[in-house]
Amino acid sequence: MISLDSLAFFLASLTSLVLIYLKVPTGIFQKAIVVVLIILLLFSKRFISTRPSIYHGLFKTFLVGLSALLVQLLVISSGAFYSPFLILLHLYTLGSSFLLRIGSALSFLVLSLIVLLSATVLNQTLLSLFKDDPGSTILYLVSFIVIIPLAQFLMSTYHLKDTISKILTETLAVGEKREQSILQGLSELVLVTGVNLKILSFNEAVERSLNLPGTIIGENLLSTLHLKNESGSVATLESLSIDQALGNKVTYVVKGFELETKSDKHLKVSIQIKPVISPGGEVNQIAFVITDARITAPSTHSTLEQAKQRQKIILDNLKIVLNKAQLKSAEIQVLMLGKLDEDLLIAQDLEDHPFKKNVSYQDLAELCQQVTSKKEPLAKALQVSFKFSLSKEEIQEAAYLSLKKSNVSSAALIPSEFSVPADAKWLNILLEKLVDIGMLLSLGKPSCFVNLYLDRTGEKIIRVSIISSPVQLKENEKSNLFEKYYGSLASTNLKLGSGLEGFIAKAISAELKLPIEVSVKGEVLTMSIKVSKGTN
Repeated sequence: MISLDSLAFFLASLTSLVLIYLKVPTGIFQKAIVVVLIILLLFSKRFISTRPSIYHGLFKTFLVGLSALLVQLLVISSGAFYSPFLILLHLYTLGSSFLLRIGSALSFLVLSLIVLLSATVLNQTLLSLFKDDPGSTILYLVSFIVIIPLAQFLMSTYHLKDTISKILTETLAVGEKREQSILQGLSELVLVTGVNLKILSFNEAVERSLNLPGTIIGENLLSTLHLKNESGSVATLESLSIDQALGNKVTYVVKGFELETKSDKHLKVSIQIKPVISPGGEVNQIAFVITDARITAPSTHSTLEQAKQRQKIILDNLKIVLNKAQLKSAEIQVLMLGKLDEDLLIAQDLEDHPFKKNVSYQDLAELCQQVTSKKEPLAKALQVSFKFSLSKEEIQEAAYLSLKKSNVSSAALIPSEFSVPADAKWLNILLEKLVDIGMLLSLGKPSCFVNLYLDRTGEKIIRVSIISSPVQLKENEKSNLFEKYYGSLASTNLKLGSGLEGFIAKAISAELKLPIEVSVKGEVLTMSIKVSKGTN
């Protein structure tokens, strides 16, 4: 299928050919060049300031066509093959090869060559020059052929760097996501006191977790925190080993205490007592870090080792692919690497931190659209057809989504029939992991597809289904979909993922109390959850 850029080059070349055929005078050519240049200068500024959209894409194509026309007119009006501006065609080809695509760049080169030949044949002066010195023209033609491998080399180099840039961007994004996740799940209470235990500062977790009488700055730590040991005795300087920490100037970790909090009256905690030493070598402050004892033990995540090994394999493959500049394979490797890193992060969060729900009303159809947008690049790279659809009866919801997409004010819209009380973050992840499973199972098979489907069963229940085909799955293998590394299914295409997709989906489904129903009919796998419009 011809690209829009190639079409723009064709129209520009057709315009040049018409002007040559009509034998337009050189003066008119020069005026046309000035007009095109002014239009480019005026519209390019507007193009930079506009947001990406379908109109943005068409506008870009319009500017590409105008710029190609400008270059061709400059060359034609100043002598075609004998023009001092002939090198502009070569430079334009090189530029378009890595800013657009190599196919578009080559189409411009071939079309420009046709334009130059036509200008030479239809102009008696140029034709006589050619007859007198055909060798020069042949050399110019050879220069057009030489530019092709150079353009391919530049394109490969540029896209290779672009691929590496994407990898770094993905790594930074995952790193930021990991940091945000750690901070959000942080259960540590951090308080800083003077050596007299008067509170100097504290973090937000203290206010969020404890029943505070008001401001606690300047209050005594032991009278503010309700700490008791296992026998019920109130914490003291001695029982917390504070004197020893100050005397030895080393960090102490004290266990066996319970802290009274807003949500849990008897939360077992671990207390880290760290003396802060001044430049003069004296202790001037003490930092207290109080952590939920259930998550203080160092987590080795031994059951995630296979996923980490898979991550290493993908990284090694990625290095090989980048070295060979196999850009399509590199794109898949980058996407899979990002997915693997994300799965590891989510699995570690589920194992390390107590599950926290944040329920609010969500439009399930809109949420499904978000899942689709996020997973489309992976589906495209894997060549799996992926779409989101509603049942045919949901005309109103389809119109609602269309209006929301066109940025109509939410106040002007009727509330969606698919609004449900749910935790958007975890439900989104649950659907993403089910989509991942569907894609991996159908990958590599003819006409493979995954459909994220939404319908209603009755007045109060909304069903979200992930339909995948063709899938080879036996009835007794369904439970393996939700095991770490998939058990007996580990030899299937599921091995291309992190191995944690099903484990994550099952863990979230249990916490949200949304059972995953799995059915297999022939080569069609359906995984669905039912969400109630009442309180979950």
